[in-house]
Amino acid sequence: MRFSIIIPTFNRPADLARCLAAIDRLDYPRDEFEVLVVDDGGSVDLETVLEAYRPSIQLTMLRQPNSGPGMARNNGAAHAAGQFLAFIDDDCAPQQNWLRALDATLARKPDALIGGSIQNGLPDNPHAEASQRIHEFFREHFNRDPDNCRFFPSNNIAVAAALYRQIGGFDSEFRRNAAEDRDFCDRWLQSGSRLVMARDACIVHFHHMSFLGFCKQRYRYGRGAFTYATARRQRTTDPVPFQGWGVHAKLIAFPLRKSFRPGALYVSFLVFVSQVANLIGYFTEARASKQQRAPSGYNLARK
Repeated sequence: MRFSIIIPTFNRPADLARCLAAIDRLDYPRDEFEVLVVDDGGSVDLETVLEAYRPSIQLTMLRQPNSGPGMARNNGAAHAAGQFLAFIDDDCAPQQNWLRALDATLARKPDALIGGSIQNGLPDNPHAEASQRIHEFFREHFNRDPDNCRFFPSNNIAVAAALYRQIGGFDSEFRRNAAEDRDFCDRWLQSGSRLVMARDACIVHFHHMSFLGFCKQRYRYGRGAFTYATARRQRTTDPVPFQGWGVHAKLIAFPLRKSFRPGALYVSFLVFVSQVANLIGYFTEARASKQQRAPSGYNLARK
């Protein structure tokens, strides 16, 4: 089997149904991929959602106590039969050629971590649009060379299963906070492997957010940034390089550079708010962190 598609999910049955419907439309041989849905301790019955797609997709449901999306991905990887692992979130929908585009890049770079592109599925939601603009800015900043990238978010990546297990998967220390994908990409690069872009491997992201939800998300990212910085220092003794205040200023102005349509100014304001929330989260986690971070582990031998 070529691919195992792994989807962590938590109490979002409608989103999961949309994701599975898009996977069901993939232009890829059905006997060459499986789907593993990992329920991260949710309270919603997902069986009715899955039953609709079991006749046409090789579909497995895994359940675990609530442990965060990183551990859910590790759990899926431990049960995966595919040569390659493709990760997507439950609030995302892959385009029809998604797996073919990932496969084409993996055929060229089988030892690389492959990252696809992301589109915002809710352009009329300013908070989702702000999140998309932040993603686009850092994609341009970190990934200027598509064959030597520096970061991919975990909702659209693919990797050889053996290499994923060799590097140890995602770190469970990030259960409370976001940034496990930053940590994973950093460890991947430190292992001597590359991150390679597959622009045609596109997913659409449907993350509806209110202003409060947006602030909470960015606050969590700030807390995760401190956890990541701590983990990196323990691995390498080097701090996370500061990008410079000029980069953050360009980030805040980025929505206005991309679009002058009504609402762009508010999106730019939201990006500014995101940076404030990040800082608050970072220093909150720094204050709360009193014990030395213990290394975490997960048995990624296939069960």
